[in-house]
Amino acid sequence: MVVADYGAPLKSIINQLKLNIMPQLKEENEITYVHEVQCIGASDGEIYLSHEGGTIVFNTTTLLADLPTIVRLVKREYANELDRVTNDLKQEDE
Repeated sequence: MVVADYGAPLKSIINQLKLNIMPQLKEENEITYVHEVQCIGASDGEIYLSHEGGTIVFNTTTLLADLPTIVRLVKREYANELDRVTNDLKQEDE
């Protein structure tokens, strides 16, 4: 059970969720890392993303509902990675 202090800053709540939920997800579900999608297709209300380890199938209605969250998370992680690389390059110049 996750108990979050909603008076705490959002970052603290996210950290609580990571500590409490992510280990549980890892234990209950096999995690597949997809570095690159090789083929994308659609049929019968499903989206197929094929990669070197297999194919991931999404229900289009569910995926569409989740897209705003997915895009927000991807943009945030991309910005974090860009900041990290930029800082690494600055440190090399010093």
